[in-house]
Formats: sequence, structure tokens, C-alpha cells
Amino acid sequence: MHDARSTKHGKIVGIILFFLFIFNHANAANIASINPIYQILLAISADKNNSILIISPNVSEHNYQLKKNDITAFAKADLVFYVDDSLEKNFPKLIKNLHLEKKSYALSQISGIKLLPRRQNSKQLDSHLWLNPQNGIKIAEFMTARLCENDQKNCQKFRNNFEKFKKEIAKTETIIAEKLAKINVSQAVFYHDGYQYFEDYFDIKPAKIMTNDHTKELAIKDLREFADMAEAGKIKCIFGETLDEKNSALKLAQNYHLKFMILDLIGSKENFGEETNGYAALLMNMVLDLEAC
Repeated sequence: MHDARSTKHGKIVGIILFFLFIFNHANAANIASINPIYQILLAISADKNNSILIISPNVSEHNYQLKKNDITAFAKADLVFYVDDSLEKNFPKLIKNLHLEKKSYALSQISGIKLLPRRQNSKQLDSHLWLNPQNGIKIAEFMTARLCENDQKNCQKFRNNFEKFKKEIAKTETIIAEKLAKINVSQAVFYHDGYQYFEDYFDIKPAKIMTNDHTKELAIKDLREFADMAEAGKIKCIFGETLDEKNSALKLAQNYHLKFMILDLIGSKENFGEETNGYAALLMNMVLDLEAC
């Protein structure tokens, strides 16, 4: 009798533990900090239902404050991918507090990623590393390995998606290079210094970059240099960021009767991501913006 009760009790405990396991892992997902990283994750996982974007492309990653639902998502996360401690500044503390160190990955630390220092401070990292398409491939390769470790039954699917991703990026690179060969980027001004990886990889050089710091006003020296170039007819367009609360670039363009456009490095455009590969679309949209100048 005692053995029967013990066996029954053991089964009940086993069932309870099983449902607790299911409950704790329900809605477990893979987290990406910003939209470019999220688009790469989607390309490899092909699983929108279990992929979470933390920072909307319509919100600045530079001063984003984590919300309650973000913390809930982190608590149930299988994997966390973010760019660097210097960009998603709230991530490291939360990862530590939730003991997610073994599940979380700063993509700037991936072997083989090409990193560039900030132009105005060689000791600091320029964190816009996704704008180099080869870095995008390295990130996708790294994600594929981590997803395979976590979900072995779908590993072949992830690997197949990675091969498709590489082909799509190679095709996109070729188209971008062909288009840039016909564009005179030297007549364009980039208001924000966020495009260095794209400039470096595709070997383009704008007429001028106005500011290196979101928090500071333009220097008088830069304004004078810009005015001289504009009055001499050396500038055709000014490209600003999607998120420019002060509309600084737009106002500058209006003051000098220049064409103003957005150069979207995060992928916040309407209908973005409807294509098969949203990351490739992000890169392509940038060259289409430059082409429209």
C-alpha cells in the first residue's frame, strides 16, 4: 500500500513539475535589441511569434528606458542579442540582475566582426556596426550557431536560412555597389555621424558630416564651413536621421534652400520588413535614399 501511494504521489509530483516547466517556458522567446538585429534574427529563425524586438525603430536606442513588459520578456528569454554595452546601456544591468549572462550576447564581441572607432574619439566604439553587410553575415552566422544549440531539431532549417541570407546579402551588395557608382555622394551632407560603416565598406565620402554628438549643438566652425560650401553650390542635399526631435537637419536645409531627406539606418520606414529579408531592405533603402538626391 505504501509503495502504491508513493508511486501515485511521485506521478502527481512529476505531472506538477511538467506543467510548471511548460508554464515557465511558455512564450519563451529570442530577444533582439534594435530593428536591424531583429531583422537578422527573423531571417535566420523564420519565427516571428517567438522573436521579440525590444526597442522600436521609432524610438531612439540612445536614451531608451526599459518598460515592464521588456523586463518580463527578458525574464523568459531563451537568447538575448544586442549590439554593445555602449549602445543599449540598460541591457547589461538587467542581464546581470536576471542572471542571463549565459544567454546574452553583445554582438560587438563576435569573432571576425569589423569594428571602427568613433571618428572624434578613437577610444570609443562606433556602435553602428550592422551597416557593414559583412558584419551582418557574421551576426547571422553567430545567431545560427546559438539557435542550433538551443533548438537542435530545427537546426537544419536555421542553417538553410543562413545560406539564403548570405546569397541575399551578396546580391544586395552588388546592386548597391552598381547604384553608388552612379551617385555623386560628394554633394551630400550627412547631418549625423552614424553611417561610417556603410561609408567605409562601400568607399563613399559625403561632402561633410555635421555633428558627432546627439547631445551637443553644432560648432560655429562647422556652420561656417557648411555655409561656405552651400553658397558655393557644392551641396545638393542634407540627410538627417529618422529621429531628430529638434528637426535640426531639416531647418538647416530650409535655411539654405537645399533638398532634405532622411537616411534611415535603423529601418523605421513605413512597410519596412515586408520583404523576404528585412535587413537587406534596410541596406537597399539607404542607397535608394542617396540615389534620390
